[in-house]
Amino acid sequence: FPSHDKHFGDYKEFNDNGVRIHSHLQVLKYLDNLAFENEVPLLFAGDFFNNPNNLSNRLLRIVFPYLVKGLKSYMIGIDGNHDQDSASSFRDIPDSYFSTLSLLNNKINCVNLSKYAYKDYIIHGIPYISYNIGFLEYIEKLSQNLDKSKKNILLIHTDLPDAEDTNGSKSSSVKGVSKEFYRLFKKFDLVLSGHIHKFQKLSSNCYMIGAPQQQRRTDMNCQMGFVKIYEDLSVEFQEIEF
Repeated sequence: FPSHDKHFGDYKEFNDNGVRIHSHLQVLKYLDNLAFENEVPLLFAGDFFNNPNNLSNRLLRIVFPYLVKGLKSYMIGIDGNHDQDSASSFRDIPDSYFSTLSLLNNKINCVNLSKYAYKDYIIHGIPYISYNIGFLEYIEKLSQNLDKSKKNILLIHTDLPDAEDTNGSKSSSVKGVSKEFYRLFKKFDLVLSGHIHKFQKLSSNCYMIGAPQQQRRTDMNCQMGFVKIYEDLSVEFQEIEF
């Protein structure tokens, strides 16, 4: 059950009495319960918090008790650009609240530039990298050392060529990323990307998995939800409507 772009934040607008914080937490609990009932982990592709430099006491009080003590399922994820408070490179991944949470709760696993084995699957993680510098070289090296006896899933957080945002904008080129990436992605069994909030299939095995709920005005009228991954790694989008 992958999800991304939760963007937990103490927003200034439409957030009387922390209603948006509670709404985001309700969605997380919904996904957590689904994963627990199906005995599968949650895969998370980045942007857990909205602003790493401004987490209010109200936000921490509402969200952290559940994250530290209440999670039922296991969560495997990476940092997005909103999780990081400084420039990120393959030599220096900034600290983040998500990676810190992985130290407080063994059900949360941060796989920034690492991997996690689950049954017959290996989940590889590449967090957001500023300007995608070195991204191609890292993917090439990683793809040459895959355990082919397992199914390999790659989590990333970046723009990708031809991905359409919720406002309808689309870019054919992305700094540091080219359509050559889709050829390299074929060496993995499945690639799941965070960053853009609209679910979409970008190549035979690469998906922008979208956000679970609306978070900004441009998200209006866009279907929001999560994706189910089946044992054969087929993907099904599921809208969240409550």
